[in-house]
Amino acid sequence: MESVNASVMDLVDINVAVGEAEVTGDRERLEELTSADLVFRRADGTVVNQREFLGKVAPGKPRETEVESVTFFGTLRAVVTCVVRVGEERTPYHNVRLFHRSTSDMPWQLLAWANEPA
Repeated sequence: MESVNASVMDLVDINVAVGEAEVTGDRERLEELTSADLVFRRADGTVVNQREFLGKVAPGKPRETEVESVTFFGTLRAVVTCVVRVGEERTPYHNVRLFHRSTSDMPWQLLAWANEPA
């Protein structure tokens, strides 16, 4: 069975990878990291699904992801909170991200994501 520490590190890495893929406009990587059932609430209040989210992916401003917390609900669900600072001005956004997986040996996928200005 996977250790909690390894799973925390996996989730931290995934959250950083989401930001990196947004910066480079890497749709394929974002598709790997997100669930086909993704629901994403953007900072402006717009809610989109995975198809709509991926359709708008393009290279973007630099960003830095600081994971605040990782909370597990059993072995198949986890909530990650993080602050993402975007652009040279480092505008902060607070993110709450729900991850899931089918079995404990499957990779985590981002299922729900709510974002707002910090």
